[in-house]
Amino acid sequence: MDLENIRDYVRRMLNEDGESEGFYSDTELNVYINEAYKELVNIHPVPTELYQLNDTQSYTTTSGTATYALPSDFNRLIAVKYGSYYCSLLDFRLYTAMGDNRNFTAAAAIPLAYRHGANLVVSPTPSDSTTTITLAYIHTPTELSADSDTPDILDTMHELIALGALERAKVKDNEIEEGKYHYSRMRKKLYDMYGMLTPEEELARR
Repeated sequence: MDLENIRDYVRRMLNEDGESEGFYSDTELNVYINEAYKELVNIHPVPTELYQLNDTQSYTTTSGTATYALPSDFNRLIAVKYGSYYCSLLDFRLYTAMGDNRNFTAAAAIPLAYRHGANLVVSPTPSDSTTTITLAYIHTPTELSADSDTPDILDTMHELIALGALERAKVKDNEIEEGKYHYSRMRKKLYDMYGMLTPEEELARR
């Protein structure tokens, strides 16, 4: 579905089928749709077509420099290669703990990497200017603006964006329970696509 199709879907569910400026303007629904789109990619990145490592960023190392700027559209790390070796991806606390472990020393063959704000930090600190660091990442999706714009996620996931937008519209309406209903539908459909039980269903089986 493109932006117009998603918006039409949302309007049908809001009983505003065929309208363009009902209680919800097109501009407002576009905001809700883009919010839901970004949320879906941020929380559930696997469905994105970009998960197949289509987005990469390469750096030629600078001797004595361990910090490299992340791309402006960076959302989430998938993998980092230090030369020909893949890094272990850590959060800052675990990285610090590894550094405090006297039995572990990062080396080019067993490198580490973590995100620090808008930067990527690698260890060991490169000692030359010939090593290539390659970052594979999920990018923050470009907002849908033209009616013909299509989300950068699998077609089967487009309905989930509409359900996320419906949740937001119902919160504006102060119809919190119906908003929760649409959110629950989105969540259940997502788990069903992966053949997984929701946490509530898992608990009910115990």
